[in-house]
Amino acid sequence: SVIILLEIANKNILLGGDLISIESLDERANNLPNKIAKQINKRIELLKVTHHGVKERKSILPALETYKPQIAVITNGTDYLDRKSNIVELLKTINPEIKLYYTDKHLVFNISEEVTLIR
Repeated sequence: SVIILLEIANKNILLGGDLISIESLDERANNLPNKIAKQINKRIELLKVTHHGVKERKSILPALETYKPQIAVITNGTDYLDRKSNIVELLKTINPEIKLYYTDKHLVFNISEEVTLIR
């Protein structure tokens, strides 16, 4: 999966693709989200949450602490996430004031000086 860091109008946007934290026999794959966060080493204003928000574990907390996102976009519905994921809890641990957007409610985003929603 491709991970893309965009720098637009002095804002950092991270599109996380399907990156997840797994234990692997290949050491290079272990703890990959945190390794990438160390390489990026920037605050992220807008984070497109990886893998639809469903496979995250507490092991991703160091990456989230590096990014400290202000806005998170999750390509999933709130009902599904409530049953299958702890990503919202993890994001709110890092930033209790984070703005969360879900693609079952917010369909189009306009990214300029500020992120605005177009329904």
